[in-house]
Amino acid sequence: MDPTVKLKGSDVDVLSDPSPYQRLIRRLLYLTISRPDLVFAVNKLSQFVSRSCKSHLVVAHYLLCYLKYSSDQGVMISPTNSFQLYAFIDSDWLLVLIQQNRLQDFFIFLGDSLVSWKSKKQNVVSHSSVGVEYRALASTVYELVWLTSLLHDLCVLVIL
Repeated sequence: MDPTVKLKGSDVDVLSDPSPYQRLIRRLLYLTISRPDLVFAVNKLSQFVSRSCKSHLVVAHYLLCYLKYSSDQGVMISPTNSFQLYAFIDSDWLLVLIQQNRLQDFFIFLGDSLVSWKSKKQNVVSHSSVGVEYRALASTVYELVWLTSLLHDLCVLVIL
C-alpha cells in the first residue's frame, strides 16, 4: 500500500451500494491467511467497511493489481527437521504520534516456516514504553504456550 495515501472517512464520495466493497474486503481478509504482506493494507481498508468511499475502492483495486503481479509470493511451509520455535516481537511507537495507539506485532516460526503472526493495535493505554513492551511480550508468550500445547497434542517435540 502506498504510504503517502491517507484513508479517511468522508461524506463526499460515499458509495451508493457498499456491498461489492464489503465482499472484496471479506475475500481479501481470507487471503491474508497466506499473504502476510497484505495484512496492513487490508486492515486499513477494513476499517471503512461500514462507510466506504470511492477512494477506498480505488485503493482496494490498486491492491488487486498488486496481487495480480505478485501471485508467486505467500507463506510457504518448507519441510524441515528442526522443530524449534522462534518468536520475534515489535511494538511500533511511530503510530503514537499519528493515531495515539501502539501497534504490536509478533511472528512465530517453527524451523524456517512462519506458523503464526499478529499485528494489532493495543487497546490499553500504558504510562510507559515498558508497559507496552510487556503487553506485546505477554501476548506472544500466550501464543507460544498455545502452539506448544497444540504441537504436544500432535506428539511433536518442540524446542523453545
